[in-house]
Amino acid sequence: MSQLKSRHYKDISPDVTVERIISKLYEMDIKVSERWYRDEEIKTESLRLNFTGSAIGCNGKGVDRNFARASAYGELFERYQNNMLCDKTMEMRKQNKSEFGFELAPDEKNLTIEEILNQGNSFTKFIEDKFNMVHMNDIEKVAFLLKISKPENEGKYLSLPFYSVLDNQVYYLPQSFYMKFYGSNGMAAGNTPEEAIIQGLSEIMERVVQKKVIMENLSLPDIPMDVLKRYPQVYDMFEKIRSTEGYHIEIKDCSLGGMYPVAALIIIEKDTGRYGIKFGSHPSMGIAIERAFTEATQGHSVYEYTNRSIFDFQNNEVTTHWNFENSIINGQAQYGYELFSNSNSYSFFDFDCGDMDNKEILKYCIKCLTKNGYDVLIRDVSYLGLPSYHIIVPGVSEVFEWEEQALKADNTFKYVRNLLHDPNQINKDNCKHIITSLNYFSKSILENRVRKYYDNQYIESIPYENIYCDCIYLSAMCNVIREEFDLSFQKLNYMLKNVDMSILEKEEVSKLKAITMYLSGRTKINDHKEVIRYISKFYNEKLCKEIDLLFEDVTKVIVRQYSFNKLNEKKMKDQMIRKDITRKLRKEQKRFKIDQRDLKLLFKSICTEEISHGKN
Repeated sequence: MSQLKSRHYKDISPDVTVERIISKLYEMDIKVSERWYRDEEIKTESLRLNFTGSAIGCNGKGVDRNFARASAYGELFERYQNNMLCDKTMEMRKQNKSEFGFELAPDEKNLTIEEILNQGNSFTKFIEDKFNMVHMNDIEKVAFLLKISKPENEGKYLSLPFYSVLDNQVYYLPQSFYMKFYGSNGMAAGNTPEEAIIQGLSEIMERVVQKKVIMENLSLPDIPMDVLKRYPQVYDMFEKIRSTEGYHIEIKDCSLGGMYPVAALIIIEKDTGRYGIKFGSHPSMGIAIERAFTEATQGHSVYEYTNRSIFDFQNNEVTTHWNFENSIINGQAQYGYELFSNSNSYSFFDFDCGDMDNKEILKYCIKCLTKNGYDVLIRDVSYLGLPSYHIIVPGVSEVFEWEEQALKADNTFKYVRNLLHDPNQINKDNCKHIITSLNYFSKSILENRVRKYYDNQYIESIPYENIYCDCIYLSAMCNVIREEFDLSFQKLNYMLKNVDMSILEKEEVSKLKAITMYLSGRTKINDHKEVIRYISKFYNEKLCKEIDLLFEDVTKVIVRQYSFNKLNEKKMKDQMIRKDITRKLRKEQKRFKIDQRDLKLLFKSICTEEISHGKN
């Protein structure tokens, strides 16, 4: 076995990687803390790595402790250098601008929408195709984009440069716009540029396949036993689970006929209908399978991963963008019953990079994309010395399905966030936007929490979030302001009948029941005091006085419940640490500037005439 294969295609051994990153953290006076987990069944290791004293950090996983630590520290720098762990509030951005001369990066520019469109790159073409703008004139395009995504800086968008592999030149992309579509997808770090970019492209391809499996209800072929045995470490994991009573395991070829280097682990808990599927990607089939195992056991037992999906012949809400997004966030998603069909959508393809090194693998990956007409846009963010990038492949790597309606919903989200930060401005007219926003994001695991609207206000507790009813309760209170007592009553009555209240204190349950009774009364009697008189026969005097005060002026029901003064000290400490690490990164960015045009040197041997159409 080659050294590269024995290091799992890492160009440097994992212990050296960790030492390198810890040395840089020490230089920056940043401390981190490790918390370890272990899957005893298949012996994989995982950990949580945080900036000391905070919940800010990331996870790492691997087949042993060395690889898990390298995974965690590498991901920390990937996210940190890509600004994902930083304070990006407008307050902090203004402070950065004043102190360092830039908001997010030294090479940023503020561009008008006209300047962005005039670049004519693969991202702007994707946007034009996505929103059917091809037949619009320039004035119509500008008006449309301004309507669906508001500029941040006096009519301009903060934009960051990306190197285009296909065009061999640098373009500026509006940061707020591209993050809506890609998020952290394609962000990667590695010991060398080639290793890092392969990692980013692998993640992109993994999610492309995951989306296709969900949206097209695909059935996938098994990886044959003789092929699986080529990779002893993953085969041992497979055998351990296969021999465990009550569970069934399958390893799938997800290359879709050789198009993508992706494999998947499916583990089923017998007699429950429950299962979990985890995808992994790398041009080495063994590493792709290994990643599926280590991801599935991150922070818990492999058998616990069976709680992600429920088998259902009806395919209810499978092919929805919310379902796909939820699958990316934590694996909780529904898949078509066809996934378990014996009639496969594709034949097995034995993909593997063999004895290629990372330079050869990268060249192969880039050619696979560009020969199909796709551009690869890459941004180098290696400010702290570890090669790190954000990779975007327009038309391929989109994670979030931002149709025009979704972009408008995002603008509504921001408007609602401002309302909730100052609830005194909420009234009968504008609270309908709160209801609309809560309804729109109700199926998103990531967004269906009221706390998401309080990004900078660290609240101790929000009404009924501990039973996951915070959104439905706030929506019901908005109905109260609009005097839609029947709708408000229906929502709270649903909570009482369908939600497990055992986690609540007895007094909290009584209060919710009393409020529900009050709202039921208001559907029949248009007199607040008269309804209070009725419920006072069934609830104690103190509770009735509380409800009397809460509802005597219905325009104030949100002000009285959502004017938060008590801040969570731990969250406040998190925010202080986030501000501190942001300033330290900005200092390094100013000192160690990056020119995206230097990526031409990396791709010089790859960008042949076969790939580039020669824009130099």
